[in-house]
Amino acid sequence: MIQRENCLICDGSELIPLYSCTDYLVTRQNFTILRCNKCGLRLTQGVPGSEEMGSYYDSPEYISHTGGSRSVTDILYGIARGIMLHSKKGSVKKLTARNSGTILDIGAGTGHFLKYMKDGGWEVSGVEVSEAAREYASKVHGLELRGTLDRTVFQEESFDAVTLWHVLEHIHEPQEYLKTIYELTKPGGLLLIAVPNVASADARNYREKWAAYDVPRHLWHFDGNSLKTLVERNGFSLIRRIRMPFDSFYISILSEKNRSGKFPLMAGLMKGFSFWVQSLMVKENSSSLIHAFIKR
Repeated sequence: MIQRENCLICDGSELIPLYSCTDYLVTRQNFTILRCNKCGLRLTQGVPGSEEMGSYYDSPEYISHTGGSRSVTDILYGIARGIMLHSKKGSVKKLTARNSGTILDIGAGTGHFLKYMKDGGWEVSGVEVSEAAREYASKVHGLELRGTLDRTVFQEESFDAVTLWHVLEHIHEPQEYLKTIYELTKPGGLLLIAVPNVASADARNYREKWAAYDVPRHLWHFDGNSLKTLVERNGFSLIRRIRMPFDSFYISILSEKNRSGKFPLMAGLMKGFSFWVQSLMVKENSSSLIHAFIKR
């Protein structure tokens, strides 16, 4: 288990225990969320190393690495995913001012986003650590995903856009990833990073039961300022933040399950609607945000 003594972003050593959170998905183990007293970044203490982390994803409930829909929650997730695929593609086209180009998706999962972009005329590449997800992407979508982000596989400055949809919070060494992404992105190219927002209305409400802490799989817990600092340090400039409208509903449903409340689906939908309305008034209340950067 990795015990961190310094902050990823500011190297501060004053890391304050904030919550004890439970791994509701696999092990029921407890992990401590620390908050950097200097820059505000939150991190999970005592996480497994990258080679040991695989067993913590070993759950049929881990939707991003499965292809089927079983429960009502999964069905709603699938509907929302279809709408978001169209929205994500629109964001890429608008922010690159291109109808086609080269795109790299890191943490591509089962390949739904890349298939959607490929069908839209883009030349696609992807990275996914899960062998099962790569096999699904190959069998169902005809995509050959790489298992690692390897500088020797991809050419420097070859991508018009790079995307990480709820991925950066899973990466043990995000600084190294961002350095590699910088090398692979064309000058002026687009980097889109979607992460849960610890400053959101639902995070404040659910506290240690907030499903987007997802310990120990989520190693880092960003707000807008901490993510901006990290990415801009690695050669990019923030140009826009975009709401992810459905996350407040999905995360609220899972958070209600964590609370062991009655009727978590109904309660989550009702509370998710309230949080969604709050995000319309103040973007920083959004459960998750897409942060758009360009390479300097």
